[in-house]
Amino acid sequence: MENKKNISLYYNNRIEKAINDYFIHNKRLVEALTFSIQNIPGTVKNILDLGCGIGWTSHEYAKHFQDSQVLGFDISDQCIEFAKSFFRHPNLNFQTGDIGQLSDYVQDKFEIITLIDVFEHIEKSERHHFYDLIRKNIADNGKVLLTFPSIYHQNFLREHNPEELQPVDENIVLDDLQQFSSSIGAEISYFMYKSVFRWDDYIHTILDKNLGKYGKSENRSDRVRVNLDKQFDKYIRITRYRGNIYSETINRNKKYWWGRYIKNYFKKRIN
Repeated sequence: MENKKNISLYYNNRIEKAINDYFIHNKRLVEALTFSIQNIPGTVKNILDLGCGIGWTSHEYAKHFQDSQVLGFDISDQCIEFAKSFFRHPNLNFQTGDIGQLSDYVQDKFEIITLIDVFEHIEKSERHHFYDLIRKNIADNGKVLLTFPSIYHQNFLREHNPEELQPVDENIVLDDLQQFSSSIGAEISYFMYKSVFRWDDYIHTILDKNLGKYGKSENRSDRVRVNLDKQFDKYIRITRYRGNIYSETINRNKKYWWGRYIKNYFKKRIN
């Protein structure tokens, strides 16, 4: 329990970095969002975004799939408090809690479960329990969309930039994915190395419960066009933000993170 509290505190303390990732359009997350949105059917009924952080990913899913219900779930209560104030859609909800007690908060079965840079932060000793939770909460035709750092990237961080490692930062290998997939009654339908900041530093994967149905082909004509928030969307969003805890954080950082650039840039465009 104490370890969970420490992990929650760690992510509470990283909220400014997460806000910065949204405003500078962090390439890793842009690649992950593009991959996941392109592989979600336009007819999807519901999406569970595990480890949603400040809610950027959940917001994009809710915006792109307006006929679906999206639930963002994260261990950080402060990230979720920010998400509820900053990202609002009629089809979007947020919930905070320990992913290990997911079933205590969520009873629905989801057609899509996203793990955007989350799987590597599940301790190996807890994976069997984690797989069981996913199995209970994924629909019979469901998919798990994962992005995570490759071993090459993890080893690079351990050698050259260990301060960037999080409290739990495990290596993920193909055997882990195969075990995950078989534990939830799915198959690996997609596995691809991505070069985001360095060569082959990230991996995008799909675990699909709907494979093996001979004679049925997937309809990809219903895929939506990826249209992530532009800088003007972000500027409008921040000027309308009325959160209590983080309004001071945002106003302070507007002076040097994004605000000066965005404000001056769009002043020129509007004038």
